[in-house]
This record gives sequence, structure tokens and C-alpha cells, in this order.
Amino acid sequence: MDRATLMDPWVWARIGSIYLFVGLIAGGIAYLGNTWGSKIGKKRLSIFGMRPRHTSNFITAITGSLIAVTTLTLFAFFSEEVRGLLKGVDQLKTELRRLNDEIKAVKQTLALSRLVWNVGEAITQGTLLPGVPAETQRLRILTQLDYANTCSVQQNNRISKDKGEEPLEPDAQLLVWDEAQVSRLADQMATEDKVVGVRIVAERNCLYKDKVPVKLELMPVSRIFQEGEVVASQTLQPDSPELLREWYAFLDAVRETALRRGMIEVNDSLGGGLTQEDFNRLILELKRLSGPGKVSAVAKGDLYQTSRLDVRIVVEPVRTSQRQRPLAARRSR
Repeated sequence: MDRATLMDPWVWARIGSIYLFVGLIAGGIAYLGNTWGSKIGKKRLSIFGMRPRHTSNFITAITGSLIAVTTLTLFAFFSEEVRGLLKGVDQLKTELRRLNDEIKAVKQTLALSRLVWNVGEAITQGTLLPGVPAETQRLRILTQLDYANTCSVQQNNRISKDKGEEPLEPDAQLLVWDEAQVSRLADQMATEDKVVGVRIVAERNCLYKDKVPVKLELMPVSRIFQEGEVVASQTLQPDSPELLREWYAFLDAVRETALRRGMIEVNDSLGGGLTQEDFNRLILELKRLSGPGKVSAVAKGDLYQTSRLDVRIVVEPVRTSQRQRPLAARRSR
């Protein structure tokens, strides 16, 4: 019982009356049983061919049983909980068996499948520019949804590879969204005066090869890098045997700088989009130089907290001034 119930005098009056009524009934039965037992003992009567003393004990036992049965019956009459307990034990056992079967089925499903997205997990994110016509904005939002669908297909295909199963087709449609929400968002951004971040979020836990219902969530964002701004730079030697390792260290430095400045990463959104082809081009440009090269990652456009880290690689020769060369020589000696 809660505190309010405990403080209610009517509750205690009802409880007291129930106990009093049960006590009176039980006491009356006990008195009658004792009286009948005494009379049978004095008159030396016999029931079912038993001796008088055994007959008296039998009457006492029957009296005790009647007291117990009467007490339970009265409590069942006054208490809904007791009635439910008496009637529902078998029902509860059946329900418990059903729940155990469901738990086993869910565990079996999870064992055979794997979780792709958690409920509330951001699949992709991006930025929406203000003042764009609604239809153009809608197409841009759909482009982000298509990219989120691609991410879902790729995530499923990683699991397919682990399971040794056939992968999904690249154009498989897994994402499910509300077209009305997309249209409302496009109309809203047509009159907005600030850049807004948008996240595509899973609405429920999605297992392997499940459909992925999503919703769009908006958030305020700040600009982190201006177009043409250097995110990170590093000097590389074209003939270094550790060039590949240094390239990956440079990519890590780009990502760490973006995180430190305030960009938010969702599913490798801060990978920079740089590929093996970029590395091959880097080697060619370094070989054209007569010495070490300065490699810089430059923002292709304004980058906000929820933007993908879209950069281009610039390679420049490292120029050492005439004044610095003797100093370097002296230090080496």
C-alpha cells in the first residue's frame, strides 16, 4: 500500500472489521466444535464405528479444518487479490510458460541474426543550407537519405561477409521514412536564416537485413572550417620507406584536428573521403619535387559540426631559406 492508503482511516476500519468478522466466525466454530466434542465424549457416542475418545478427536480435527476453510473463504470474499491468487495460479503458470517460450525464440533470433542499428542511433548526418527553394531542399534531403540507405546496405553486407552469405544488391532499399516529414523540413528550411544540422536516426533496433525506419532530427550547428582553410599539414619525404605509414598518420591527424575543433563523427564521417587513388596521386606529386613536400588537407567548402570532412590534398615543395640552412648545418655538426 502507498502512503496515502496507509493514512486513510477507512482503510484501517475495513481491515479491522474483516479481522474482527473472521475472528468471530473462527471463534464460533471453535466453540461449537469444543461443545460438540465434550457432549460426544460425555455420552460416549461413536461416529463411523470409532471409539468415543477417537470420535472426540475427529470432531476437533473437523473443527480446525472448518476454521481454516472458513477463514480462507472469507478472505477470498473480501479480497480481490486472494480471489485472483486462488483462481489464477494455473493461468499464471500458462502465462509464464508462454513468456519463457517467447524469450527463447527472441534469443534464438538474436543468435541467428545481428544488430545493425540501435534505436536512436544516428546513421548519417549533414547540413542544410538556408534560403534554398523547397523542392531543391527536398532533393538534397533525399540525397542524404539515399546515402543513409547506402550505409545500411554496406553495414548489412559486412555481416553477410562474416556469415558467408550472399550480400545485398548495392541498390537494395532498406530505409523507410516519412515523406510528409521530408516535405515539412524542406518548407521550413526555405524560410530559415541559419545553417542547420540534420541527423538521420533509426527509430527502432534493426537486425540483419531488416527494414530501417528512420526519422530526421534537426540541431543547431557552428561553422568549424572555412572553404580553403587548411585542416592539417605534414612534411613527407618522397623516398621514405615509411611513406604509407606516414600517410595514414597524416589522415589520423586530419581526423583528430577536426574532432578537436568540434566536428561530430558519425559512421566514419570524418574519414575525409580519401582513397587509394589519392595516395597514388600523392606519390606522383611528391616524386616531381626535388625534395620533401608539404602535404595539406584543405576544406573544399565551409564545414560545420555535422558536415562530412570533405577535403582535398595539396602538395607543395618545402622551401628552406638561405638563413636557415647554415643553422641547420651547425646543429647537425
